[in-house]
Amino acid sequence: MREQAFTKEFPAEVLGYSGDKPVLLQGVMDLVFFEDGKPIIVDFKTDRINKDHENEAKRRYSIQLDLYKMAASEMFGC
Repeated sequence: MREQAFTKEFPAEVLGYSGDKPVLLQGVMDLVFFEDGKPIIVDFKTDRINKDHENEAKRRYSIQLDLYKMAASEMFGC
């Protein structure tokens, strides 16, 4: 499935915010396919990252993919 849009509420602390109200997050997974019954999420990146910022980019994008994983688990019931 291409460009799989989602809207999901997350607890504020999951997104690094304080407070007790959930935060509504909207996103678009570039590509989702299933392998062995599990969703595989592909999110293409077009920005250029130099070696000095590589670890920060990995951290930032891994957080994004973790959120996409939570949304996909709910969307697809797996």
